[in-house]
Amino acid sequence: MNNFSEYWNYRLPKNADINNYDFWLKDKCEYGKNIKQALDLGCGNGDDTKFLIKNGYAVVSVDFSDYAIKKVSKVNQGSTFYFDMSDLPSWKVFPSGFFDIVVADLSLHYFDEKTTISIMKQINRILKDGGKLFARVNTINETEAGAGDGEEIEPNFYKNPLRGINKRFFSEEDVHKYFSLVGTVAFKEISIIRNGKPKPCFEIVCTKQTEQSMEK
Repeated sequence: MNNFSEYWNYRLPKNADINNYDFWLKDKCEYGKNIKQALDLGCGNGDDTKFLIKNGYAVVSVDFSDYAIKKVSKVNQGSTFYFDMSDLPSWKVFPSGFFDIVVADLSLHYFDEKTTISIMKQINRILKDGGKLFARVNTINETEAGAGDGEEIEPNFYKNPLRGINKRFFSEEDVHKYFSLVGTVAFKEISIIRNGKPKPCFEIVCTKQTEQSMEK
């Protein structure tokens, strides 16, 4: 088990006690009789997974925290498994053009530039044409969570030994740079409550266009 997994095995139970679900997907999902395929990428405590299942989606839930897998498996049995999104070969488990939506709630801001680009290209590959990525990520204004704190490994990407993990803090330019690899990008900066405090983040919707397929 790596340090990142250990970090989330420690943090997720604490987060579950203080963070209420904010139903951020409510106005984004399609509702109807046709079952849609969804991937919850970094499912954490499973709030997004539970919301999607309740609203008619067939959900694959993945994380690399043992705690998350054990907890979410109780509500999404058989479709929840360990997955390290930074390991490029692991993405082969997902068929090309399979998912209607991919959800990544505060799970895409932990990687260096090369890895982030690879992840975005894989999300593009597994989405159907017209499929959507719904994501939230750290912003450069999030000083409470470490923006500008620690060693800057790459622009807006910091190593902070005291916090135990590396984090990327996105500027508007970064959002366009990385998320345009998935599809057309729409985003806004919002404030949510995490760990009892306001947390600025970018809320992003990417729509895959037919001509933007980047399968490799």
